[in-house]
Amino acid sequence: MSGKFQAGDLVQLKSGGPIMEVMAYSAADPNMVECFWKIKERIFPEKYHEDKLVKREAGEIKIASL
Repeated sequence: MSGKFQAGDLVQLKSGGPIMEVMAYSAADPNMVECFWKIKERIFPEKYHEDKLVKREAGEIKIASL
């Protein structure tokens, strides 16, 4: 995996949203990051362009303004 992130990194959209875990970069598009977020037992996989994501540290929470 190459790019800004590694498998296991915690990321968040720069615009806010849930904290997600990086799985890998997409094989079809090396700029797309495959990640997931969870609510209880439910897993939500997503893909985002790496420039739309920012790395977060464990325990760090950024809540978007309402």
